[in-house]
Amino acid sequence: MRKFFPILLFGTCVGVQAQSLGPTLLAPAGGVSTDGAFTLSWSVGEPVVETFSTPEITLTQGFHQANLVISKVDRHPEAFQVQVFPNPTSDQVTLELAQKPGQYVVCKLLDVQGRTLLTERITQDQQQLDLRALSAGTYILMLLTPEREQPVATYKIQKVK
Repeated sequence: MRKFFPILLFGTCVGVQAQSLGPTLLAPAGGVSTDGAFTLSWSVGEPVVETFSTPEITLTQGFHQANLVISKVDRHPEAFQVQVFPNPTSDQVTLELAQKPGQYVVCKLLDVQGRTLLTERITQDQQQLDLRALSAGTYILMLLTPEREQPVATYKIQKVK
């Protein structure tokens, strides 16, 4: 009997598995919808969540956590020397560019909803953008080269008064 009990105990433990814990959510309502490359997960019960980011880490609150995968990072070989001033501004912004002769940059000014408010082709080393017609708020200034569709520089412009 003494030898049989350890063998019986060992035999029962061989087939036993521990539980597998995965991300689960118990909420009063919610769902998942998939359409091609996009998946939308939603749940009811958490009215406010925040995301805190630094260049090294991103912390998100809430039940649903983003799975961010960076597959390609474009390096911009052309090093643009750009200065944008004054910022914040009340009437105009000056752009100073160190660019090669014959090269130009496309400047786009967007509002926070992403609507294009101004598009200018900049061929000079110094260009002024008139912002007097715009209301006070935050605007996005993007600089693009004709060879790239991606912006080579992006600035947040604060318009006051």
